[in-house]
Amino acid sequence: MQYLIFGGNGLVGKSLQKELSKTNHSVAATSRDATAFPMAIALDITNRAELEKVFSQVQPNVVINATNLAGGVDFCENNPDKAKAFHFEANKNIGELCLQYNARMVLISTDYVFDGTQPPYRETDAVCPLNTYGKEKLAAEEWMQSNLKNYCIARTTNVFGWDPLTKTPNFLMSLYFKLSKGEKANAPSFLWGNPTHVSQLSKTILELCEKEKNGIYHIVGSSYINRYEWAKLFCEKLNFDLSLLVEQTEIPTNIAPRPFKSNLSIENIQSECTTPAVGVIEGLELFREEMAS
Repeated sequence: MQYLIFGGNGLVGKSLQKELSKTNHSVAATSRDATAFPMAIALDITNRAELEKVFSQVQPNVVINATNLAGGVDFCENNPDKAKAFHFEANKNIGELCLQYNARMVLISTDYVFDGTQPPYRETDAVCPLNTYGKEKLAAEEWMQSNLKNYCIARTTNVFGWDPLTKTPNFLMSLYFKLSKGEKANAPSFLWGNPTHVSQLSKTILELCEKEKNGIYHIVGSSYINRYEWAKLFCEKLNFDLSLLVEQTEIPTNIAPRPFKSNLSIENIQSECTTPAVGVIEGLELFREEMAS
């Protein structure tokens, strides 16, 4: 099989390539900044002509969109046109090209399609995004469900892993960059979720591809914890000074609306896949092992 990974220089993209390197499958990856990732094909995912060129060059059987828009949720809220181009229109273009090339499409989506008022959420629960990011991701999901048969939507949250060269650090990398310099780091206790080690996410996605499973799947770690408690465990595991952690109990007024209690049910994915869910303690151990390797 020929895999095509968009966002090959990101945490998830690199993990997918690492797992695929253990198989007989072929892999091509793209990056907007190919100078930082010389093995990648240079691509602006919002450019239809560039997408067409990459599809023609690679002739993929499976396409995985693991891209991430720098600035995240708040950037999307303040730049709705760019958010729509990146999270909806680009995925629509990718989906149309997957149809043309008879390829499977995998979209890494988000818990932000929910409002966080009635967790835990199953795949079949009603959606209610609170912000532009969630709305555009949901629009892409709905387009895929209406127009594709060979597809997988992987909703996830709080993805983490060791990624020292990142330009868009995950929560634990943000903590590491501050704490390793002896700087104070904020950790919100009002924000709950499922920490998801990137290896679990990538392995599960590839297992779904191998089994040709179609539809929406929630792929998250098995723990449900707030970020302050998660950060405390991180400090204990990596021997950082706990006094540098600053608990945030109040919701800032200048952030985009979002679900504060996002708990995705993994009951469905556990019945479909053999890849085990990773708990927060095991995930922190994997993070420490990655640092040492």
